[in-house]
Amino acid sequence: MGVDVTAETAEHVHEQTKSVLTSSMVLLGSKVVTWALAFVMTIMLPRYLGAAGYGRLYFAISLTSVFAIMVEFGLNSLVSREISKSPKDTTAYLINAALLKAALWVVAFAIMNAFVRIADYPPQTVAAVMILGVAIMITSMSSLLVAVLQATRHINWVAISSIAEKAVLTCLGVAALLSGYGILVIAGIMLMSATVGLALDLFYKYPGTPVFFDAYLSFSLLLHLLGYRYSGSFRLCL
Repeated sequence: MGVDVTAETAEHVHEQTKSVLTSSMVLLGSKVVTWALAFVMTIMLPRYLGAAGYGRLYFAISLTSVFAIMVEFGLNSLVSREISKSPKDTTAYLINAALLKAALWVVAFAIMNAFVRIADYPPQTVAAVMILGVAIMITSMSSLLVAVLQATRHINWVAISSIAEKAVLTCLGVAALLSGYGILVIAGIMLMSATVGLALDLFYKYPGTPVFFDAYLSFSLLLHLLGYRYSGSFRLCL
């Protein structure tokens, strides 16, 4: 009996190790592909947009990236960790974290909108910021779904959605640049590619009992993000 248990344990460890290595290789491969696609866009953007156009686009990307931090707020890591502990509550964490992100995005978008208008930036720059500001919401939701997929060890799906998103961005972006389009079209393509990534992430069936808004859970997540710590796991009101 002891030998059988030992052999079974060794086989289980072997399978776990094989699964981890496979997932790591898939993730690494997807990173190489997405980096290569991003490299193509990095080279072509300044060449075809020109110094002024590229400067406006880079400013819009930089500004929205700053406000994206306010929306992300470390929530993905927290949700991923909690789901790893309690996979059955995946849907509960996913829905409540998504609602919390949506609320944070509304605040961030309002502040960003007020900033660019008070600072009196050119209309084209303001429009690019607004488009990419909407993309913040989409990419934030997509990153949350990716965190859930990683917590539930579905790395292959993460790789597929990531590559598809970058492929859409690069193919349409290169075509737009070669056709002479400006920063607003490029910003729109960035928004479109983010939507493709989110759609693919949503296509996956997430485990857990369907739930709706849980004020206690959302408040607990927010407290954790603000640095509040207490013993025990979250209480789920399902």
